[in-house]
Amino acid sequence: MKGSFKKSSLLVVSLVMLLSLLSACGGNGANNGANSSSADEGSTTATKTVNGVDISKHVDLKMFLVGDKPADFDAVYDELNKLIEQDFNASLRVEFLPFSDWTQRYPLVFASGDKVDLIFTSDWAMYDQEAAKGAFAEVTDEVLQKYMPMTWEKQEKVSFEQAKINGKAYFIPNNKATANPSQAIVIRGDLREKYGLPEIKSVDDLEAYYSAVAKNEKGIFAYAASQNNDQFKLLMLQQLNELYFINTNTDYVQTSEEAQSAPNKMEWIYETQMYKDWVTRMKSWADQGFWSKNAISNKTQPRDAFENGTSASLIWNIGTIAMSAQTINKTHPEWKPEIYDITEGGVKYLGRYTGDGMAVADSSENKERAFMLLDKMKFDRKYNELLRLGIEGKHWEPVGDDKWKPGPEQDKYAFGSGGTWGFKNEEFERISVDVPQISVDIDDEWEKFVIQNITSGFRLDDSKIRNEQAAINSSKTKYLPLLELGLVDNVDSSLEKYKEDAKKAGQDKVGLEIQSQLDAYLDRVQ
Repeated sequence: MKGSFKKSSLLVVSLVMLLSLLSACGGNGANNGANSSSADEGSTTATKTVNGVDISKHVDLKMFLVGDKPADFDAVYDELNKLIEQDFNASLRVEFLPFSDWTQRYPLVFASGDKVDLIFTSDWAMYDQEAAKGAFAEVTDEVLQKYMPMTWEKQEKVSFEQAKINGKAYFIPNNKATANPSQAIVIRGDLREKYGLPEIKSVDDLEAYYSAVAKNEKGIFAYAASQNNDQFKLLMLQQLNELYFINTNTDYVQTSEEAQSAPNKMEWIYETQMYKDWVTRMKSWADQGFWSKNAISNKTQPRDAFENGTSASLIWNIGTIAMSAQTINKTHPEWKPEIYDITEGGVKYLGRYTGDGMAVADSSENKERAFMLLDKMKFDRKYNELLRLGIEGKHWEPVGDDKWKPGPEQDKYAFGSGGTWGFKNEEFERISVDVPQISVDIDDEWEKFVIQNITSGFRLDDSKIRNEQAAINSSKTKYLPLLELGLVDNVDSSLEKYKEDAKKAGQDKVGLEIQSQLDAYLDRVQ
């Protein structure tokens, strides 16, 4: 037995040596040959590379995401970190900026001097403001080719054009643009049937439904209005009137006809008859009790209110609407959620690619590794599905190549949760088997009416009008939330007070500057 033990021990030692040698020479097979390791002659230090970039030194990366932390976030990122450690000799730590206070905390990420390597950003998440301050590293063609080869190969170049500020891009936008705006409505079908109302095909149909709920239902508002009603405004003002917001600035618009025939023409929306008609209707709806008179202080998210039964409708983008209807079908199928598009046949615009994305912080001490990891998280299906769907078998199960069904613990890491919008890749996005077919049909129908607006690549440099815009925003905060919810005594006088205040704050100067830059942009691209 003793002699046998010695032979076994020698065999084990030999195997360990052989495996170590193979490991040093062969690199990581999980990277399809992208990684390699080598040792200089006479040196005992191995050099590990990915696409020719030395990653021998282990680094710790830190990422900030906007959103709320899912219950199973740690389990998912433990799995993700195994891949990152294996492929990039790095670890990733994540900090969330919750929806409740992200607007206050986001600028502090950079101002505090805290470590940050990767961060979510977008048109709506302070990209312009922070890029102007130098918060993000520039994304050049050389950066893409060297550190993000999959992004360089697969992402539309126009997406980076749309991300440019003064000729330079500072983040990695989405890789697909969709029909925009894409707001739809989901209502309580049981209540519609209860009051003998027709299906919702128009604003008048919706008003009739809201009126029936307001008059007859206790403890349920027709709509859960709050101080922030952007989604409601997108549908009721922009989508119904086929307006295009210049540079994502909701103050200056052009109609679909102008977008095609006279793209340099724009209007200050508060001077238009359509805006006055809209706020007048909102006053009527508020007076009928469609939402609370204290809506301005309501902090409950509209989707939460609809799903907990205190609101009879939800207005949001079609994806969120579909997910909410799925939830209701599981928790309260007797409510019979119904999804509607009240802008059927209306013009849609090809949305900007810059609606979501990720940036590498300019202060990062590991920019190379951050760019490389971002490339992998977005264009490697294993990474991407782990981020977007969670752990396969636990949170989700694949159904074919393009659909998924919930796993046993799906509620702990819902699809697309955890602020992962910046990693969306339409090449890998699966559709839930539970998604209502009507939402898929509406989305497909919208694609038929999409037009490309030549001004979609225009991005405003606000450096000359920043003070005026800050003063105007202060006036907007003072007047518009109440005016747009109809919670004012007199619409006409309230609107005039806002316009007077905005003009004192410098609205004329802002308008002239935007027009000047828009004209210059069109001169370059036309």
